[in-house]
Amino acid sequence: MYGGDEVAALVLDIGSYLTKAGYAGDDSPRVVIPSMVGTINDPNSMELETPLTYAGDKMLMRRDYMRVEPALVPPEYKWPLIECLIAESIGNELKLDSKEHPILLSEPSMHDRETRIKMTEILFEKFQVPALYIVKSAVLSSFASGRSTSLVLDSGGSITSAVPVHDGYVLQKSIVRFPIGGEYITDLLLKQLMGQVTIRPSYSFTKHMKSCYVEGGEIQGNIELTIEEKSFPNTDPTYHEFAIREIVKDIKESTFKVSDSPFSDSAFSNVPCVNYELPDGSVVEIGNERFKYPEIFFSGVEGMVGFTGIHQMVYDSITRCDMDIRRELYGNLVVTGGNSLFSGFTDRLQKKLTELTTQNMKVKLIAPQSSIERRFSSWIGGSILACLGSFQQMWMSRQEYDEHGAILVERKCP
Repeated sequence: MYGGDEVAALVLDIGSYLTKAGYAGDDSPRVVIPSMVGTINDPNSMELETPLTYAGDKMLMRRDYMRVEPALVPPEYKWPLIECLIAESIGNELKLDSKEHPILLSEPSMHDRETRIKMTEILFEKFQVPALYIVKSAVLSSFASGRSTSLVLDSGGSITSAVPVHDGYVLQKSIVRFPIGGEYITDLLLKQLMGQVTIRPSYSFTKHMKSCYVEGGEIQGNIELTIEEKSFPNTDPTYHEFAIREIVKDIKESTFKVSDSPFSDSAFSNVPCVNYELPDGSVVEIGNERFKYPEIFFSGVEGMVGFTGIHQMVYDSITRCDMDIRRELYGNLVVTGGNSLFSGFTDRLQKKLTELTTQNMKVKLIAPQSSIERRFSSWIGGSILACLGSFQQMWMSRQEYDEHGAILVERKCP
């Protein structure tokens, strides 16, 4: 048991796209940084015995020879980069000493004994945390919606999963998950745009204003912006790709929608284009692809065996559960993840599930209107859980770790 009332607990959620951290009891995380780390091995320097690492805002700045790579590509964890993300989140962003704050950590819902034991060792040995508790992300998302039993549909950066939660426990055998998420949609859009327009990251050019003058306090003449290319031959290709992908992700999030009927090229051929201004001032037109690519979540992906849509994932997951709880799961369907923020996503899901299920089975979607609640639901659930008085006796303390080792996490955090 850990008496954690004296100091505030921290909640840490390391996702495949974003890492979130903050104080338990807060409404939203104070730290939201990409789950990417920049590393530099300068071939011209003889002094660097170990690579320099950059995370958070420091990773966003272009540096010579800086290679950018994700810390987590499910199911693979790159542990040195994970350590860098934790240090950046707690030490540099929150400016806290990890030795003084217990940490509630979110983990993927699919049970992975080796990964959670390794994470336990890192937090106790390297970061010297006084206490730790690890919870499945779907359980936390369910708690965030005020429920202990629900079906959590989470569509994030790399994975989309349907996870049944019953009385605060994940039903492992009923989980349905596929490696499709926001990054897959970004890949499709990027591939299309590269054949249409040159996407220049902000670091690769400067803008100059020409052909105007001030007279009587007003700008006279035509304003023209000219672009001057800047050359950085030592820029690593991974950083250049990262910078371009961030622009493409913004295009996706700004323009994409889910239609209320199945997509077809003929039916959507006359959809009006949407203009998007790139950082260099050039404009790209987004046509029916803004409906075509999100449709993948409901029509399936060619070559991905078994995936025929997220509605089918929900149906299959609930069908694998005991008959006695199916009605309750259908009535408490929690929708989370960044992809669920596409306009029309929840309406289409409701429609497809109603068609799949029997008439006497009521489908109720719980999808907060707030984008913060939808994107950070597992972190918010952890913030709620770590503040409960009844939870304080559940911490795995430093003393218990020293006595029993990291394997104790399997018993303390089921």
